[in-house]
Amino acid sequence: VMESGKRKNGRREEVKERYEEFLMRKIDRKEKKEWAERVLNNVCLAAGLVVLVAFWAFKVF
Repeated sequence: VMESGKRKNGRREEVKERYEEFLMRKIDRKEKKEWAERVLNNVCLAAGLVVLVAFWAFKVF
């Protein structure tokens, strides 16, 4: 572990790199979840509007 009085930083750099990759994957997963939630919200909104318009059209005509 010690080489001429200095510690090797190879392992530490490897751990740091793996952690940064983990954080990037975590952010990607979060963004995908948020995107899926937005899509679902838009689908529900559209379905609600269709039902409202259909009910209104049925009531008027």
